[in-house]
Amino acid sequence: MNPRRRSIEIRYTNDEAVKIDVVPILLTKGNKEHGWIPDPGAPKGYRRTSIERQRQLINRYDLPHRPLRDAVRLLKRWKLGQKIPLISYALEVLGMHTRATRRLSTPAGILWGVLDRVGDGLLLDGVHLPDLFPEPGCADPVRVFDPADRNSNLTASLDEEDAEDIANHARFTLGKLRRAVTYPRSAEEIIAEAFGEEE
Repeated sequence: MNPRRRSIEIRYTNDEAVKIDVVPILLTKGNKEHGWIPDPGAPKGYRRTSIERQRQLINRYDLPHRPLRDAVRLLKRWKLGQKIPLISYALEVLGMHTRATRRLSTPAGILWGVLDRVGDGLLLDGVHLPDLFPEPGCADPVRVFDPADRNSNLTASLDEEDAEDIANHARFTLGKLRRAVTYPRSAEEIIAEAFGEEE
């Protein structure tokens, strides 16, 4: 076991590797709805959220046929391969936001929608779920708000340069995916490049 400030990871290093990543939560005394989770970008190293509310929202935006969860898996693979400095929950919020604002219903559509919007500067525009609350006032340059706690910016530790770097990665990946569609014989290699995987 490898305990880290952010989570606990268990990894088996054989050919059929298994990785389990557990994020701890400190519950507020007398309140099982809200708690604190590790966040290296937060001033005290933790940020407030509601795990139950997160679960409810993901379920809400994932029906029918689970396209959100599948799209988030692809986004997490993109994040790891391209070394994108976003926490996983920020990717989930980007997926929910894209699904809500663009009415997308497939994992590929949500993935392309997130990459397209991020490539166009969405992180600097501010991300929230408009059907739940208006965008909170915030001076941070990069804004992805936690719909489980609307005063919590999941990207408070990022700056404009980080947002532009993430946008560049999104545009690069979209370009590779478009190329894979155009050249199906080379699609596997192109998609591996798009997700930062070396052959």
